[in-house]
Amino acid sequence: MATTKKATKKKATKKGGKKTKGKLQKPKRRIRRHVIASLSLNHVSRYVLRVGDVVNLINGNDDYGYDMFVQTHDPKGYLQPGTYWIQLKATDSIKINAKEVVFKLEVSDLITWRYHGDFVFVIVYDAKKDVAYWLDIQGYLKSKAIDPKGLAQAKLTVRMDVASVVDNKATRTWRRMKNVRLRQVAKAFP
Repeated sequence: MATTKKATKKKATKKGGKKTKGKLQKPKRRIRRHVIASLSLNHVSRYVLRVGDVVNLINGNDDYGYDMFVQTHDPKGYLQPGTYWIQLKATDSIKINAKEVVFKLEVSDLITWRYHGDFVFVIVYDAKKDVAYWLDIQGYLKSKAIDPKGLAQAKLTVRMDVASVVDNKATRTWRRMKNVRLRQVAKAFP
């Protein structure tokens, strides 16, 4: 017995959702991963803003290893040259031993950050404790003599000092590091 397309089509519905063939679609849902990503952004941004600097978000669905860059200002509020960049990592299950925060980073990101001209800080946010830890990733790679271009694996385990907490002191440190590097560059090109 032959059937026609009309006879086999299910009845379409439209009740509070998108019109589909026999299935009611649900609206988009905010999942925990999105919530803690927003919390990490808020956590770090508050400290940057408190010291008078400006957060510039990298918007969009493309992830090229940066979430924001920061423009700094002197104590009188004047804009300073240069920026530094931040990559956020948020988690509910952070691994901390007595002295270190342990986490994995994509080698492709390490390659990008290692050769970036400005400072890049990787920040791991512990959503359960509402605390974040930071690492100068370029300094870390240099101190460990790691060239990410020579790594065969997709991820690298990185360890940061548990005392490197994101706070007002940390954001002032980032600004100072950036300014020292800019002075070094200026001396090289009088």
